[in-house]
Amino acid sequence: MDLTPEQAAAAVERHRCPNCEAPAGSPCRTRAGRVAAKYHTARFILVPALRESLAVAVPTNRSPGTPWTPSPPVAAAEPAPAGAPIRLGYARCSTAQQDLQIQIDALKSARCTRIFSEKISSRITVRPEFDRALALARDIKATAPDQPVILCAHEMKRLARNAAELMALSATLDADGIQLELLTGPLTGIYDPNGMGAMLFAVLAVAAQLDRNYIREKTLEGQQAAAARGHHGGRPKVIDEDMLTFALALRAKGTPVPEIAAKLTIKTGKNAGTHPSVASLYRALAEAESTRAPTHPGGPLPQPPPAASRPTTDGATEAAPTPTDRVDPAPAAPAPRACPTCGHEPATRAEALHQRADLDITWLEPDRDRPGRIATGRHCRSCQPTGPTLDISCAVCGDGPILTASLASDPAHLPDIAQRWLTNAGWLISPTLRCPAHS
Repeated sequence: MDLTPEQAAAAVERHRCPNCEAPAGSPCRTRAGRVAAKYHTARFILVPALRESLAVAVPTNRSPGTPWTPSPPVAAAEPAPAGAPIRLGYARCSTAQQDLQIQIDALKSARCTRIFSEKISSRITVRPEFDRALALARDIKATAPDQPVILCAHEMKRLARNAAELMALSATLDADGIQLELLTGPLTGIYDPNGMGAMLFAVLAVAAQLDRNYIREKTLEGQQAAAARGHHGGRPKVIDEDMLTFALALRAKGTPVPEIAAKLTIKTGKNAGTHPSVASLYRALAEAESTRAPTHPGGPLPQPPPAASRPTTDGATEAAPTPTDRVDPAPAAPAPRACPTCGHEPATRAEALHQRADLDITWLEPDRDRPGRIATGRHCRSCQPTGPTLDISCAVCGDGPILTASLASDPAHLPDIAQRWLTNAGWLISPTLRCPAHS
């Protein structure tokens, strides 16, 4: 039954507001003590006919925006019996290139009253829209404990990446009495976090994680078998063996490295027909020095020239900044119990488990002390960056670092400095992103 705005307002005002504590007969009020423009959700869902509404406006005859004063009281209505379940939808994808529309259409078909969506990696602990969906579900359950509330998602991976995160979510839903519905995948159906539903939920989640580990093991075995046959993955070297032999011969005659680079031509790849950079040639010569006999006729192979220095006030010299095309990724260290950035220590074993997973993620941001370079960091939930982020995910295993700050300003473009960092760390950039284990 459709209600007019005045009928809806009268029905809502027969209930006391659990949010602002406005008595029955009065409109809702803001924190500033003024008449609100809309009734609080926790209040209007007490009216069965309005439970599917997204918002209920306060009529103009209640003077929204003016100082709030209580209206004549009316008899409070009895709580209505629980009606049909209220579904709150959640849609998420990791990158800007992915589309949310398929998920949103599926959630609309499932009759979700309200849909929350965001483009953010599931590895980021703080997800604002997901937190808003849970907060609204809690408000509804607190106001109408007998009203079934269902959090609806397209598939399991939109909510969590592993069994530990999924079980933590299950515990949260259990504490608040919220059900979970998955529309596709092996967990399709509605799950009450109590009883047999929770057990099946846990078993299938663990099975999904075991399957992921199995795929990774088989991938590594295949790479090892290919390497034993002489097949190595990754992009081809810019300087092949013929070019390196020619470069060594010229270097033995005393030809400067920049002149050697100008005489070489790349044969394959996207840079075919161009000259290799001087930095690439220096690296190739250095690798040759480490693998070939030290009695090479040209003598010890050259090292890159030292950076220019400038005098300081005390007469000493200070080295110039390192060139921007050499971004050295920091090696990943085992995550300690305390956060290395803010020092936060988990108080419980469960919190320690989640913090360990958070600290496994490498965050990349511009180095404040060295412009043009990247600084790596690890963060717990307490100190994770809150600005824009860009998820770098391997096409095979889904792992990878997260870009933040100015590096994530354009979700459709991977900055050159980030591409250099990934390349130096062993990543394959094209045609798809692949981590060192799968490049």
